[in-house]
Amino acid sequence: MKHEPMQSDTHLAAGLSPRGSMRPPRGASPAAKCRAQCRNGFTLIELLVVVAIIALLIAILLPGLSRAREVARRTRCASNLRQVTLGAILYGGENKNALPRMDRNGINATSPTRVDHVSWINKTIYDYYSDHLTVNLKTFLCPDRGPDFVIIQGVTQIRITYYTLFGRDESIWTYPPYVKWRSPQRLTDKGTWTMAGDLIESGTFTPPSASASHGPLGLVEGPQNYDPGKDLGSEGGNIATLDASVRWLSQGEMFIHAAASGGNVRGYW
Repeated sequence: MKHEPMQSDTHLAAGLSPRGSMRPPRGASPAAKCRAQCRNGFTLIELLVVVAIIALLIAILLPGLSRAREVARRTRCASNLRQVTLGAILYGGENKNALPRMDRNGINATSPTRVDHVSWINKTIYDYYSDHLTVNLKTFLCPDRGPDFVIIQGVTQIRITYYTLFGRDESIWTYPPYVKWRSPQRLTDKGTWTMAGDLIESGTFTPPSASASHGPLGLVEGPQNYDPGKDLGSEGGNIATLDASVRWLSQGEMFIHAAASGGNVRGYW
């Protein structure tokens, strides 16, 4: 009977291992053995091509991911501004329709020559939100700015990361050529009046700067005299109104207002 070689014999006869890889012949040089045994690995060029492709994909996808994170932060700011507004409305319901006094120097400040700035509030109101309304104090923090922007001056004055426009003394806010704005004082004022907004400002004193919370990828900053839109690329911001609605305004839709007494600080909403 004629003997048929087994499969393993056939592989061996052809110089192949049972797995199909080439086996070097007996007496082959070390270099030949290495080529035969390592032929299934990646070459250096192939590895470099893979690395280059991965780097290219990261470069393409990363800006999109950063943009998506910024859109999420804008949504969070809108939620924060709505909560600040609802807190003021609840205060008005408990105080004969009077909205809280937000003056930097305190709720009883009356002098028309006092210093005020709409990114500052007094600690009495800050504590009211925290203790009475049990509002998380992160509500006062824009995620694009964070806690480093907050300043506590003395025991009564706090700078937050949003504008609060209600309960301010209108007599100190008229500085031509800036557009005059109305500060809601009571729940019976017009529902379209602005209560709060994202901080977009030039002329800031501490530190000397211009800044806007929402550039293409988040916070943008520059020298004190820069225009947030033209020079920094601000895309706009959220505003909340007395009717408890919140909407986004592009930078081009906003007006320039005096954001601090003295008229040297310019705010946009």
